[in-house]
Amino acid sequence: MINKRTARSAALGVISIANQFGVRITQDSIEQMIDRQSLASTKSFKNKFSELGITARFKKTSLKEIKNKSYFFPCVALLKDGSSRVLISYKSFNDSPGVFILIDPLDSSGEVQTVDEISFKDQWSKNIVLVSKYSGVGAQDRIFDWKWFLPELLRHKWLIVITLLTSILTHILGLAPIIFIQISLDKVLGYGAVSTLHLLTAAIVLALIFNGILGFARDYVVNFISTTIEARLAGDLFDKTLSLPTQTFQTSGAGELEGTLQSPAQVRVYLSRQILTNLFDATGILIFVPVLFGYSPYLALVVVAFGIISGLASLFGKWKEKSLNSELGSSDRDKQRTLRETVTGIEAVKVFSLEDLQRKDWRRNASRTIHKLNDRTRVTNLVSNFSSTLQQLMTVAIVFVGVNLVLAGGLSAGAIIAANMLGGKAVGPIKQLITFFADLDGMKRVLEQISKVWNGQSERSQTGSQLTLKGNLNLRDVSINFGETNALN
Repeated sequence: MINKRTARSAALGVISIANQFGVRITQDSIEQMIDRQSLASTKSFKNKFSELGITARFKKTSLKEIKNKSYFFPCVALLKDGSSRVLISYKSFNDSPGVFILIDPLDSSGEVQTVDEISFKDQWSKNIVLVSKYSGVGAQDRIFDWKWFLPELLRHKWLIVITLLTSILTHILGLAPIIFIQISLDKVLGYGAVSTLHLLTAAIVLALIFNGILGFARDYVVNFISTTIEARLAGDLFDKTLSLPTQTFQTSGAGELEGTLQSPAQVRVYLSRQILTNLFDATGILIFVPVLFGYSPYLALVVVAFGIISGLASLFGKWKEKSLNSELGSSDRDKQRTLRETVTGIEAVKVFSLEDLQRKDWRRNASRTIHKLNDRTRVTNLVSNFSSTLQQLMTVAIVFVGVNLVLAGGLSAGAIIAANMLGGKAVGPIKQLITFFADLDGMKRVLEQISKVWNGQSERSQTGSQLTLKGNLNLRDVSINFGETNALN
């Protein structure tokens, strides 16, 4: 529920921003909606403004996020005392706390205020209202973040459920070769039942063919869902780009916007390989681990322990690689900067005899890049060989424990081989679950890149009275800014 003071103040802040999009909403209409309890909840608040052509999205955020994401501005910040402020921008300083530039929507003078971030943090309720023009397209009117994908995935919920059941069935059929080997060793060889072997072989071949068909169907559905989301995202992202203010195109490099428009293809890859496929593969744990416990709890614990250790090692390697990639990117940018300065400014380099300086700078940056690349390769090789060694040690441990169980009469020889094969199938999904969120770092970077365009403010059109100035005008100390960048620099 929203009290009347908060509703009035927030609504006035929304209409002051809506005015910049050419949507005229009067204060009298706001008072009427408050009297009719039309703004009593966040849902009714959003629905009412949607009818008026404005999308008002309530979002709980942090001070760090609102400072880093400049595309939030202008927005309405809700304060603890029930009032609100229209946040225009944020300015940071090296030697002191930053300040917020804001307006009180209840102040009829519209005076611009400056509040330091410490005072603002004490008054702020950590809630804001993002305001944009209502497009009528549900996907475009949602904030672009992880939650944006939920409605898109829910459109295919029955396909996802069927694919999930298909994945479980493929894992069950994946047990067929294991059972075939165990029965062949324990029964066929022991009793010389050749006819049983023929029957088993025919059944296993049919099961594996059917399993291959199900696997293809699962991959087809995953690709279909990912491609559908890519198509929706690519089209809507282009529409969002076209609606950006002209100054955004003038202050942003063409390569940056082109990279953003091509990022839906990366989203499709991450969505299909890193998210959906990994989640469907993880269902193998529900099949393989219980079967292992059915063979022997001791063997199952050995497999789970090695799987967790291997997963933690891979997770450590990914964290280390992430840190090294950041350092590698920094050194590589310095290297490219030196190369650019030398090639484009070769005349200045020659005239001022800067060859030795550029040569030293190039060798230093190139050496740093090579060392960082070597460090990353070393970490990758270390984790890879460690995981390979763990896999072999797991086989040794399974055989050791299994032989002791065979000698104690609690297990058959074929069951040892079956348990080893099951262990190989179970370790993979366990590792994927442990490293799941670490694998999403690339996806996070792509989403952040898209959100700068998607959640950014669209082209604004001022409304109201216009004055025509005539006569001889002398302008002094006039400058034109694109955002916070001087156009003449």
